Amino acid sequence: MTGIFDYNPVFSRLSLAVLEDSGWYTVDYTAAKDLPWGRGRGCDFVRRGCGDMLDEKPYCGMDIGDKTFGCTLDRGSVAICSLGTLDEDVPADFRYLPDDVGGSLEIADYCPYFRGITRQSGRTGNCTNSMNQPDDSTSRYPGEDVFGETYGGDSVCLEQGRGWQKITDNSGRKSTLSVGTYGGGCYETECSADDGLTVYVRGAPFQCECEGQELVVDVTICQTTYRGSIICPSCSSVCGANLCPSTEPPSCPGNVKEFEPVTVATDCTTTAATTTAGSTGQGVLPILSILLLGLVGVIMK
Repeated sequence: MTGIFDYNPVFSRLSLAVLEDSGWYTVDYTAAKDLPWGRGRGCDFVRRGCGDMLDEKPYCGMDIGDKTFGCTLDRGSVAICSLGTLDEDVPADFRYLPDDVGGSLEIADYCPYFRGITRQSGRTGNCTNSMNQPDDSTSRYPGEDVFGETYGGDSVCLEQGRGWQKITDNSGRKSTLSVGTYGGGCYETECSADDGLTVYVRGAPFQCECEGQELVVDVTICQTTYRGSIICPSCSSVCGANLCPSTEPPSCPGNVKEFEPVTVATDCTTTAATTTAGSTGQGVLPILSILLLGLVGVIMK
């Protein structure tokens, strides 16, 4: 096993069991969290090399197209594929692609996968950290606030289906910022055993009807309009089975739902918002555990 660092490291039951079996530690299994890496994929996931699965999550390959960004496996962070051209050839045993192309981490056997990002401005992709909220009005790197994201305790990373636009109306003079790179962003979510998963774009609620559905949204707040789309995950993958309808609808990739433009009514001097669609609250989200490959050593009394 190999250890991989990410923003929210997990101590799985397997890691704690290894520590306990060493005879050196007493562990508290109630502190263990779920380990999503390879979960439910069966023995084939372990027996095959990542080179045979570059088109399957959690890995990523050469054909990601314009989707520069993505999400970590636990949806805790916006991520970028670690695939790239390396300074030296990849060792022969880990050569899944052309000689000098591979994942950037030797400790991950050069397997490329979506890992949490740190942007040029210093912001990370950690969705639950409100300090990562982009603000083009104060940033030295304008253009980061284009996806209508919200960072905070109720936010998760969701995939995007197409490029986004940000249209700013400054006293009648409109400016448009379009980005061709996209793929993942942080959005608030709300879970309901009756209604399933609701996604919020700058305070405006949009209902996910099935996994894979593309929500095309147009949200205006404080003279700024965000236009783009979000791909719905399954409700249970974000909220857990207990906070979702007992029977989830079948997945529906390719299903596109376009919403009418929504204007968020808010005091533009504050961050609080209610929407013309009638949203009055923010969801409670049990954040899923982070991707961790391998053994993490932690001393427990």
